[in-house]
Formats: sequence, C-alpha cells, structure tokens
Amino acid sequence: MRYCPIARNFYRIRRVLIEELGLPRQAIRPSMKFAELVPREQRRRIARRLKGLKADILPLDFSRSQWRAIELTTIAWFAILIGMCLVPGHWMVFLAAAIPVALRTRWILRFEKTTEIDSDYTLGEVVLDLTSARECREAGYQFTRNEISRKVCIVVARNLGVVRAALKPETSWEEMGVE
Repeated sequence: MRYCPIARNFYRIRRVLIEELGLPRQAIRPSMKFAELVPREQRRRIARRLKGLKADILPLDFSRSQWRAIELTTIAWFAILIGMCLVPGHWMVFLAAAIPVALRTRWILRFEKTTEIDSDYTLGEVVLDLTSARECREAGYQFTRNEISRKVCIVVARNLGVVRAALKPETSWEEMGVE
C-alpha cells in the first residue's frame, strides 16, 4: 500500500478547516459532528472550499423556516392558478396577486442561503464520502468492513431519504420501508 486515501482526505479537510476557521489541529477529529464544528454563517464558504477538493461532500439544505416559506409560495402559486381557471374573467386580479408571490419565490430560490447540515453527519463520514473505491484501488488500500458498512449507510440514506442514524448493518430493506 502506497498511502491511505482515507487519511489523506481527512488531512485535506482538516487543513481547510484550520485555514478557514482558525481551529487548532488537535480540535479536529473524525468523530466530531460537522454541524457542531462549522458555524452556520460559515458553512457555505466551507462547502465551496470542500467542493474544490473533489466532490459535493457537504450536504447543505434549507432550514425548516426556509422550507415553510417555499411550501407557502408553492401553495400560493396553486391557488392563483386554480383561481385563474375557475374565474376566467378576472385574470388581472390573479395576475396582481401573482407578482408578489413571484418576487418572493425568486428571492427564496436565489438569495436564501442553504446552511443546515444533518446533525448526525460526522467528519469521518465526510471523509468516507469523499474517498472513492477507485482512489483506494490505485493506492492499494482495501476498505475495512466498518468503512464499507458506513459508506453503504451514507449512500442508502442519501438516495432513499432514510435517517442515517437509524441505519445499522443488520437493518433490513423492509425496516427502511423499501419494497
């Protein structure tokens, strides 16, 4: 084995966190939760730096209040469209109602910043997410059973929308609600 790609990726991420957040080297460990490590106001900047390393490894999302605003604007759009269909002679009234909803929708989608991170997402999981099987093959490194299990949980949780903390090696597809 020439080098350990998992360790290499951890060191890369740690270097970004030290440079961007000014954290001491000893304070950054794989078991730390990313949401606790990175302050909310700096998450987008850190995510951009980490994307430059290789992949989209920091899953940022809208906060609960931002999702509520998106849902309300979606409901408003449906109400306007239904109103235009049911009362065809008064389309100007509905058009006047659509303008502020359109502006709010544009504001949310363009200017609201995604800053939420899954509270269970650890730095170790970010490192595993960043490390590809091809990179390990090229380095002569083989994933351990634990690393494979954690990587599978990350992929399943992301693609099926299952809570990652609920996934264990013995979890069946039926328990996850997958048929």
